[in-house]
Amino acid sequence: MSSSNIDYLISLIFKTGRIIREGVKQRERINPFSVLQLETLQYVADHHNPTMNDVARYLSITPPSATSLITVVVRAGYLERLHDETDRRKVRLLVTSRGHRAIDQGAHRMSTQMRGVFKHLSAKEQRDLIRILDKLSKIYHK
Repeated sequence: MSSSNIDYLISLIFKTGRIIREGVKQRERINPFSVLQLETLQYVADHHNPTMNDVARYLSITPPSATSLITVVVRAGYLERLHDETDRRKVRLLVTSRGHRAIDQGAHRMSTQMRGVFKHLSAKEQRDLIRILDKLSKIYHK
């Protein structure tokens, strides 16, 4: 593959991600919940009481940025901060029942939005996209 094709592919990947995030933001005016906050909630739900540093590493942000993000989500009542039982300096996170409802609602909104996008692809294009994204995911997780 030529260098210009690779550059164009990289550009398309970033552009597509940005367009998806912007589309979600426009629909989020009903619920002022960002994609990053939803992703954070999902991460905390999927990992048993992760620490603030775990969240920072997962999101590839600094610990102070993670603290700011988490503070907003805690104030909204979606997460709770818990002190670690073995090391009180560590703060662990727990999704509240309100947070679980927000995850379900957010996942439903994202699914509805993405279904609307993917319906413009043929069945073959959808299969090809799945195959390509699956392959890229495996390459990155070696």
